[in-house]
Amino acid sequence: MIIRSKIIRDTVILTVMQLILDSAALLLNVFITKNLGTSAIGILSLMGSFLGFAGILSNGNAFLCTSRLISEELGKPKGDPNGILAHGIKLCLLLSAAVSAAVVILAEPVSLRFFSGAHMTAALRKMPFALVTGAVTACLKGYFNATRRAAVSAAGDITEFAAKCVYIVVMTLMTGNVTEDAVCGIMIGGVIAGNAVSLIFLGTVYIKNYHRSQGRCSLSFRRYAAFSFPIMGGSILTAVLSSTNDALIPICLRQYGDSAGRALGEFGVFEGIVIPTLFFPSVVLCSVSGIIVSEAARARASGNSERIRRMTERLKACTLMFSVFAAAVLMRFGSVIGELLGGGHLRDE
Repeated sequence: MIIRSKIIRDTVILTVMQLILDSAALLLNVFITKNLGTSAIGILSLMGSFLGFAGILSNGNAFLCTSRLISEELGKPKGDPNGILAHGIKLCLLLSAAVSAAVVILAEPVSLRFFSGAHMTAALRKMPFALVTGAVTACLKGYFNATRRAAVSAAGDITEFAAKCVYIVVMTLMTGNVTEDAVCGIMIGGVIAGNAVSLIFLGTVYIKNYHRSQGRCSLSFRRYAAFSFPIMGGSILTAVLSSTNDALIPICLRQYGDSAGRALGEFGVFEGIVIPTLFFPSVVLCSVSGIIVSEAARARASGNSERIRRMTERLKACTLMFSVFAAAVLMRFGSVIGELLGGGHLRDE
């Protein structure tokens, strides 16, 4: 009963946090559109897609890997979760160094092809700072998620978004000449600022609450990497498909006569406003999934297969009911939501 209450508590915390962040992100997109134009949202969306792909390569989906493997370590009689965290950070630093070098070397061709002809080489070469800080931050978030301290991870996400938002707003208001390179620089600078502040916050909390484990780490670094690579492979495949899809949309729009700016603008409105609105209800499911992975890994390590079965059955039933409810709300109030977001109301001719 205590464990169940903790799962419900963590789900509520993560859901409320994510709802706040998603709402704030929509407002930030509106601010960027009004001050920098719709093409800026397109650049932001493409930058986010490319950074997400590079991030998966540089950290191997560290949040999921560390969360799962640390949870298994905690489920063992004499495990060392700090050792697992150290393995995760070491692997992330190695991957980040390799990916960062590739980004710096290939910045010019990537800016010309992936960003539909926009020249953003200088901004892309700042990306290694975002990759390294983001990778280590993901490991720490996975650690706190596995140790059932979701509030710390939520605070880290809020701190990260707040720093990113402040940087983007301030730099936007200070920017006089709005160019594609300037917009891209503002966006990547915001990501770096957010990751750095979040890393400092989470690192401080970890050091302050550090307790030396009495047991011994059950995994060597090589075995940790062996367990991480299958998880990484699925994440990389998903990121490749998503990034390719995002890159093709502006290119296809340009083939039908749109300019690069207009293509990025149309893509930005779709990716920055429409898609986040449609996926807004999935916040609850994403929060639950992150917690269930850790709980299932801990139950597996302790040999409690019955608990895994009960959680799975309960989760399937709740997911189905919530999905039907969310779909009904969108179908019933879709026009009203569209009007509130500035998209107008579609009326029959």
